[in-house]
Amino acid sequence: MAFGALIVFGKNSHGQIGIEIDKEFIYNQDNYTGIPTLLPNYYNVKKVSCGVQHTGFITGTGNLYMFGNGSFGKLGTGDTEDRSEPTLVEMNHSIRDLQCGNDHSIALTSSSQVLTWGSSSLGRLGQGKTLAIYQPKLVPGLSNIESVYAGGASSAAISKDTVQRKLYTWGYNKYGQLGINNQTDQYTPFRCVFFDNIGIKTLAIGDRHMGAIDLKGELYTWGMNEEYQLGDGSSFNKSLPIPIKVKSFQKFATIQCGGTYTCAVGENGSFWCWGTFVDEYSSSVPKCLVEATTTTTTTTTTTTTAAANGNSGGFIDFDCSSDCGKHVLARSQNNQVFAFGWNRYGQSATEEEIYADTVPISNCKEIIGFPSQVSTGSYHSALLYDNPQELLAQLLWTGKMEHYKNMWYHCDTKSAVTYRNSNGDSLLHIIAKKRLGYRDVTFFNVEEILAPNLKTLNKENLPPYFYNAEILKWPLKSVASNLLSDINFTNKITGDNCLHFFAKKLSIKEFEIAIKAGANHKQRNYQDERPFDLLDKDVAFEIKKQNKLYDIGIVYTSEYVDLANRLKYSLEDNLITACLISSESNENRNCYGYIFFVSSKSLTLSYQVNLLLTFLSKLPMVSIWAEKTKITDPTLESCIFRSQLVDFSSYEIYNDSFSVLLEGVYNMLNTKDSKSSKSGDGDNEDEDDSDNKHDVDTIPHSISGSESIFISFDPNSEKTFKPLFDFFKENGITIVPREKKVISSWVVVVIISEVAFTPLIRDEISLAENRGKPLIPIYYTDKILDEASRYTFSNSPKIFFNQNGFSQLLLLIKLNFKLLHQTEKLIKLKK
Repeated sequence: MAFGALIVFGKNSHGQIGIEIDKEFIYNQDNYTGIPTLLPNYYNVKKVSCGVQHTGFITGTGNLYMFGNGSFGKLGTGDTEDRSEPTLVEMNHSIRDLQCGNDHSIALTSSSQVLTWGSSSLGRLGQGKTLAIYQPKLVPGLSNIESVYAGGASSAAISKDTVQRKLYTWGYNKYGQLGINNQTDQYTPFRCVFFDNIGIKTLAIGDRHMGAIDLKGELYTWGMNEEYQLGDGSSFNKSLPIPIKVKSFQKFATIQCGGTYTCAVGENGSFWCWGTFVDEYSSSVPKCLVEATTTTTTTTTTTTTAAANGNSGGFIDFDCSSDCGKHVLARSQNNQVFAFGWNRYGQSATEEEIYADTVPISNCKEIIGFPSQVSTGSYHSALLYDNPQELLAQLLWTGKMEHYKNMWYHCDTKSAVTYRNSNGDSLLHIIAKKRLGYRDVTFFNVEEILAPNLKTLNKENLPPYFYNAEILKWPLKSVASNLLSDINFTNKITGDNCLHFFAKKLSIKEFEIAIKAGANHKQRNYQDERPFDLLDKDVAFEIKKQNKLYDIGIVYTSEYVDLANRLKYSLEDNLITACLISSESNENRNCYGYIFFVSSKSLTLSYQVNLLLTFLSKLPMVSIWAEKTKITDPTLESCIFRSQLVDFSSYEIYNDSFSVLLEGVYNMLNTKDSKSSKSGDGDNEDEDDSDNKHDVDTIPHSISGSESIFISFDPNSEKTFKPLFDFFKENGITIVPREKKVISSWVVVVIISEVAFTPLIRDEISLAENRGKPLIPIYYTDKILDEASRYTFSNSPKIFFNQNGFSQLLLLIKLNFKLLHQTEKLIKLKK
């Protein structure tokens, strides 16, 4: 048995959508819904038709069901009572086509005969002058009919003659809407001879006008024209069909007439409208509201409407509201439903207050399952679904859980797994977007139906769990076996992983779920942002602490546990998480950076030494003097002096030292992950352990303020170095006061007066290197520096403390100023 089910919405004042709306209302006028809702228990629907205030549908077995306003007997149930749910119309005929008009209905039997019932005024039933007919009755004289039409107080039928398709019209004709060259009402079918030699393809009936398309795709209209619904630019009524041309010589595929307007779809999918519709879409001649996608042998061009239409690609078909209604539903070539026009009763499928009166041309956000037919009444609408997967997607989207199980058996597993809607969403994407829980979808064979789509990408290039991280907690075997290996999927457009995505949405709960599932919190996106960078610092700090994610690892030895704890608490006061590392039992290799305690013990214990040489030296690191001690091993010395070195050897200098350390910590946290890290067999693991200093390209931090230098020197010898200070002043070089520190300057000059640097000078040099500051040494002494100090300036020129050296130094400083200006310009251009 073929599948077919209905989704209904809009006004329900007479039961015309056939369901009981779950909301309280005092006045029947408020009995409506903008939520697309399943008409339950009917899964064999073949065709639906919405009249002004009543609705009918045909089943695959030829049965007819009617509901809504029963006045004049138009429901065919033998009385004039309203029906609030589908009611079977008893008859001895099998029905294959149906049209609901204003106060009457017309049907086509499987034997190609015509049935009419309801109000008989003005001859609309074609039964002669008679009273209302409460049950379907054959129209005399009509046979071999292919299609039937109803609208206003008129009716029509087209014969299926193989040689000549004939048009018959009858009913109200005051405005010439029957197309027979007079204004006399017809109580029986009258042949419209205009199309005898042309051939008619399809017809539409409005409230007081008609429109048709011939076999060549030409468009015709006739009848009332006071609202410009005929589209010829005038307001004169026409009693004979007139051809309507458009500038592009467009051929048309289908036409529909509303109460006071007309719409048509071109053979290429373009959508045209004219007459009195909602203000911005009204026109006295055909106006193209949606242009189609046109394809040639060399190019493909896509054009959109004057309004935002979600890139429809053009329309396939549509329906217009009848009588005094003004809304349109359309099916697009991109498998979307477009709804626009009036929406006072939710007939355009939205309950958003912004669209309380009129919806602009746009794809309907509440309809994601693609129907096989759309139908509109005055203030209500219906969608027919002949694909169970499309209906299931729609039901998941609208959250009508109570109907899932009733129709699930119509879906087959393979089709459910491979289903994709117009957004490229799988069923699991839809479940995630609507934030449905595991219990909500247990009627599925979840493992078999949903799990295969855990890593499927939609048109936004996102897998389902980006929309709801709760999926990562579902008890699916596939989560453990398949998903975790791809939890760090990166969006090709933004470079975001799921943590970036949740952080940008401020979805803290989902962020934490993804963290627990193993998502990489260190990954940078294309804007150079890590996920935690996108959260408020206090929120990020709490999440890191709860999940034991540490920014900094503090490597210490037992005798300095108090200092290590003090540093940890000080860092946490600055919203930086830290962990203590003293042995393999509490080792953590997942921090952003590390602090290494330099002491006589840390330089001899095998754990600390091995960790420094094989791991810490390759990562962002700051060394601190826990005690002043001599470093005799040149390899250890090189590793330590490559890093920033801060003096914490006495309690009194803790606060000053911590402010310097904090700068170094921020530098580590801002350091990009190494792009040279390798995967594979690790053959190159130790290639950076050389003692030789490498030439590296460094990009300095953005410069600010005016050109300036910082001079690092032994403060006990300040008077000795006065000639250099005076020389800079004479040449207009600004010297940054020592209390403002290295970071305030552009270039750092180091006066070398001893064979080894003092801790203060080492700290200033380390900070300058970490901040990407140009370092220029000037030698007050000709003594040979110790090995660690020589390493620092191994690539620098040797300038001596004399007038000639001062001039060389000035030249280098100005060259660096110029270079910094150029670098800053390049950075701004890159941004």
